[in-house]
Amino acid sequence: MQLVICEKPSQAQGYSAVLGANKRENGFFIGNNYIVTYCYGHLLELAAPDAYGDYAKWKYADLPIIPQAWKHVPSKARASQLKILKELMNRADVDCVINAADAGREGEIIFRNVYDYAKCRKPIKRLWISSMTDATVRAGFANLKDGADYENLYAAASCRERADWCVGINATRAFSCLYGGATLNVYDYSISSAYEYLSECGYTDLNGDGLVEIMREGELFPLELEIIVNSNIYNPQREDTAEQIVSQLQNIGIQATLTTLDFETYQMALSDGNYDLAMCGFYLAPYPDFKPLFTADGTNNYAGYESEEMQTLMDEVQNAPDEQSYILAVRAMCEKINADLPVISLYFRTRSVIYDTKLNQVSIPSDTFMFGNINNWYMER
Repeated sequence: MQLVICEKPSQAQGYSAVLGANKRENGFFIGNNYIVTYCYGHLLELAAPDAYGDYAKWKYADLPIIPQAWKHVPSKARASQLKILKELMNRADVDCVINAADAGREGEIIFRNVYDYAKCRKPIKRLWISSMTDATVRAGFANLKDGADYENLYAAASCRERADWCVGINATRAFSCLYGGATLNVYDYSISSAYEYLSECGYTDLNGDGLVEIMREGELFPLELEIIVNSNIYNPQREDTAEQIVSQLQNIGIQATLTTLDFETYQMALSDGNYDLAMCGFYLAPYPDFKPLFTADGTNNYAGYESEEMQTLMDEVQNAPDEQSYILAVRAMCEKINADLPVISLYFRTRSVIYDTKLNQVSIPSDTFMFGNINNWYMER
């Protein structure tokens, strides 16, 4: 029996159909002497600093943090699939493991991390194709490579992974320790203005419990919002920012909760529209490239948006010759977003992008409070 490990479920579905592994089980397909299973991208990630010592508190004196023996930890959101992969690798009837992750450095390390985690010692074969056509898949499985041929690729991927960790963790902590007090405390807002607008939309504290509700057919319904954010050890301020937003929403009577997801699950939630509010980290300095968000083939263009005018505005933002031109260009872009995409909110003060399906708001760069344009919010009455 040959075990085929894909990088994502869609690959597994395509390969299993070609290979004749048509029986679907929990987390894998089986048939015709093949078991075809899948990861959800990275099922394991490098452990946080506190796994290597007393680094839970951020101290400038501790830097740089450079682990001597690197550790990977499972993604909590995908622990069940990782367990399935480990069990499949150690099945007595599996005599060969085929790495069918994407043909590249990232695909190599996604597979190898799971293989090492399972303590698997079975021979590795490598599928190396760049197309999902049936003919290409058949040809690829007919000409599998020896996994040992890709040791250098795995070494390069591992080196990149560790370098990203070192730079991300140490630079983030250094910047936050030196300047955190000045950059993280950016929130202020008018509770009275927020309450006033909520009241206009029909949401008031009707039973004195501190939560705003609306009465429909004799029944009270609170305003509930779930914010999703992807876990990111390289940018922990992202979750800190999300927690502050949740706190602010709770302070004006909204029943807000925060859910942290691994990146793959988070991307799927965005693509499926399975969220109320979603927060993405977005670095705005130096001049950012918004094209992944607002071009037709952009990797983060979940709204499927396309506009020639927006393309011009994005170029003006990215190529602004000075700060004043940059601010004016960003404001013009925000006005365009507000006109075309009211469900997308940009919080520039937090260097974050929030995709919003219940509240329609756009915030432009300013020194005003977070809810400064509360009158631009929309809620279904």
